[in-house]
Amino acid sequence: MTTWDEEFRQLQAEFLRGGPGRLADIDQALERLNRGTAATVAELKRHFHKLAGAGATYQRPQISAVAREAERRCDELLRAHAQPTSDDVLHWRTVRARLAELFAEGSHG
Repeated sequence: MTTWDEEFRQLQAEFLRGGPGRLADIDQALERLNRGTAATVAELKRHFHKLAGAGATYQRPQISAVAREAERRCDELLRAHAQPTSDDVLHWRTVRARLAELFAEGSHG
């Protein structure tokens, strides 16, 4: 019989193993940003939002904080009905790289 702590650790491990798939969704949305649609910014926001929530749920506060910050920028653009700048896209790619590091660190630690 497994304890709650053991089950939670297994869920955390599954979350971390699922990181590459979640990041692939972000990659696809970033590629579509070249077409510059508000729907793509909303999609990107949704991916960051899911990561922020899951990071909090699975006690990965760094993942949550990094994703939440990226989500906020998406919100700002959507509220202003503005298109992302090249600096925004570069920042989101940097965020994506940082998230990849955090997933890798978590799965080895």
